[in-house]
Amino acid sequence: MKMIIAEISKNRTALSNASSLQEIATRMANFGYNARKIQQGRGIVDRTDMMHSLKKDKLDSKLHISQTLEVDTKACRKLYMSHVKVARQAFDPSTGIHRQLGIDRAIPQPVTEWVPLASVFYSKLQEIYDQMTRYTIPKEEVNQGKAMVEAIRNQRETRFAKKGEAEASTYTRDLALKEMRNWMNDFYSIARIALKDQPQWLEALGIQVKSKKV
Repeated sequence: MKMIIAEISKNRTALSNASSLQEIATRMANFGYNARKIQQGRGIVDRTDMMHSLKKDKLDSKLHISQTLEVDTKACRKLYMSHVKVARQAFDPSTGIHRQLGIDRAIPQPVTEWVPLASVFYSKLQEIYDQMTRYTIPKEEVNQGKAMVEAIRNQRETRFAKKGEAEASTYTRDLALKEMRNWMNDFYSIARIALKDQPQWLEALGIQVKSKKV
């Protein structure tokens, strides 16, 4: 990330100096890099900068939703499992309610497997809540559990969308970066020819010049 930002900054400075320093501008114009051509390069650099910033924003957004989802998922499962334990004691398994609640078997660990079970569990539990006589779960906790499960499902969908956006922005940034590097490589190659007898001008464009041995 930082290296790309530094590269963009270097290119932007080089093109700025190629326009503002008259001696350099004149030499470069003689080799086809007139004001219009330099402006084209600036546009490419600016577009790369914008695409790079967009990629960072998309990655940050994806990271944020992933971190939030991880915390919320742990809290949801903890509440769900505590309710499963109570429900197993509250209902007679011979009535078939355990099967209807999805608690007649071990609760799987993968999120993709237990979240759908939890959704069915809370929906059914709300329907038969009044049948809980031996043990009970506060109704507000049942409602909270259902809301948390739905939130997890929504967040997972959002994370999937954010992942797609991040991948698309990376692809677009990489295309822009390739275009900028190709354009700037040509620019620097011509600059080395046009300004070969003026090392200080080359350095003004960010081109390192080997000092001659005395």
